[in-house]
Amino acid sequence: MSGKEQEVDPKLALDYGGKVHRALEETGRRLNQVLLGQTALSFACAAIALDQVSPPSAYTVTGLEIGLSLPAILTGASLMISCLIMYQIGLVHHEERLRSTLERIYAALGFDDESMVDVLASPLEHPGLATIVLAQTRTTKGLSTAYRVTRVFVTLLFLGVPLFSQALVAYRLTLLGPLGWLVPIGFGFFLSVWHLMIYIRRERA
Repeated sequence: MSGKEQEVDPKLALDYGGKVHRALEETGRRLNQVLLGQTALSFACAAIALDQVSPPSAYTVTGLEIGLSLPAILTGASLMISCLIMYQIGLVHHEERLRSTLERIYAALGFDDESMVDVLASPLEHPGLATIVLAQTRTTKGLSTAYRVTRVFVTLLFLGVPLFSQALVAYRLTLLGPLGWLVPIGFGFFLSVWHLMIYIRRERA
């Protein structure tokens, strides 16, 4: 290194920035899909655990009929929810890293605009299920009551409901037995909470 700042080729920087922005948009789309699928699966799983819905006992796969017990169905759904929670958290982190990369590229090119600072309504951000709802309740004077209430609702919907549905599954299986099904469910729940705590600690750091 010569100690001098490396000159940035504007064309090359904009070309790379375009690739990063496309990756950011794709990440946002995937995040929306995960949130929708995760929420729907969580409510369905909770309904089954509360004995409000009875899932089919047999499924047809490539012409073969496969029978599944209720514990197997609940355990599989619970593990899928755990995977989606971890995927959701990973996508959020990935989205933040891509956005910060774009901000650095524009800063290196000498471009600066106050809209880029707004993480909820930035033109670099793909409109998400959570961000677009929170953005319209946020005021320029700070956090409003509507924003606080909406933020709690969004958090409970996209994180609280999936975790609670896993707890309901564990409770239902303690009633059905055998208790061996609780091992994978407990492990999946532990991983979900662990990844959530990692993300929260990283945000606070």
